[in-house]
Amino acid sequence: MVVAQVARLELLLPSERLDPARLMQDLQAAGKSAAYLPDVETIVNHVAKGVQGGDVICVFSNGGFGGIQGKLLERLGKR
Repeated sequence: MVVAQVARLELLLPSERLDPARLMQDLQAAGKSAAYLPDVETIVNHVAKGVQGGDVICVFSNGGFGGIQGKLLERLGKR
């Protein structure tokens, strides 16, 4: 699992914010691979290194997220 750096967290009350560090700790404690990454390029590079044939990549975003879908397809198509 990869979680992108959450933008504008400061707009929410601390009690309403996602705590990315805690999420990563909880996932890793459960034996799951997890990374909290700062930007689209870093995420694309990270995913491209670890993806294998037959894997499914699912992107959840509330917007275009820097064109990540196209960037992933382009990067993975070069393999």
